Amino acid sequence: MTAPCSSSAGVPDGTRATSRAEACGSCAPTERRRSSRCEPRTRSAAVTAIGRARALGKTVSVDPASVAPLRRYGIAHFLTDIEGIDLLLPNSDEAMALSGLSEVERAAAALAVDFPVVAVTCGAAGALWADQGQVIRRPTMAGLGSIVDTTGAGDAFTAGLLAGWLAGQPPNSCLDTGQRAAAKVVARWGAQ
Repeated sequence: MTAPCSSSAGVPDGTRATSRAEACGSCAPTERRRSSRCEPRTRSAAVTAIGRARALGKTVSVDPASVAPLRRYGIAHFLTDIEGIDLLLPNSDEAMALSGLSEVERAAAALAVDFPVVAVTCGAAGALWADQGQVIRRPTMAGLGSIVDTTGAGDAFTAGLLAGWLAGQPPNSCLDTGQRAAAKVVARWGAQ
């Protein structure tokens, strides 16, 4: 279920939240100018959901979805809120912001000290997987087609990667499955 003013993952700070909020008229003018992912009510719901899922023995993955809201909220607060998750899914900018490091592979390795698996999307440079002291980089797969619009690419990558991961595929296969899913999305205009 999506809250009326929540923003979608993988878009610049509140882009979708703004259009959705304006369309339904459900947010006050000040709410239209920022993402609600890191607001107190949303934070409480997210922390509660993570705790409940963990208590039920479910796997938990988190996509940080945008550096600016993370910084406004506080990197340390965010990392505390997601303690105990199974899989962290940042893009390269988010991984570097969360780790405080300026090189994506080092950032992923540092995050993998606190999270069992870290899968990082790196745009045209592909993706990487970090766990148990290893970092696996997968370049963008050749022959995936042309890029028309990147809207939703990160979400599609995450869906593909999660499908592979939950099916027990090895890291390289998970990354490849994610890349194939993202390739289908970027070949069309607009999120599908």
